[in-house]
Amino acid sequence: MLTVCALWSQNAINDPARPHRFLKPVRSYPPSDTLDLRPITFPFWMVREIALDLEEKQQLELEAQLYALEAEQYQKLLEAMEHKGRQRQLQLELLGRNISLMESQFQAEKQDKKGAGTLEWCLRLLAALGAGFMLGRL
Repeated sequence: MLTVCALWSQNAINDPARPHRFLKPVRSYPPSDTLDLRPITFPFWMVREIALDLEEKQQLELEAQLYALEAEQYQKLLEAMEHKGRQRQLQLELLGRNISLMESQFQAEKQDKKGAGTLEWCLRLLAALGAGFMLGRL
């Protein structure tokens, strides 16, 4: 890390009262007339701050990825719950139709049994008369 960030030497720090001030501004490009190849090192506190900033950046990026995954999971859960709600609504509609069909079937059977009551009575009467005739002949 120290060699990567090295741009000016320790000699650039001049004032002992201000140890963190550079005499010349640090440039990211070499001057056009000469190529300055002197190695530069940052003070330890500056390198430490850069490393902490990079570490914090990585941590924040990981947290952002985690939050994105969490939001994606919540979206999937929401879609699943909406699907389940639609399925339940369809089941309720189907149950309503089944109930109406059962009620109409029940009403039809009630109507059918009212007319069949006299027929049943006639059949029972004939069966009783037949049984009485058979028993009388014995």
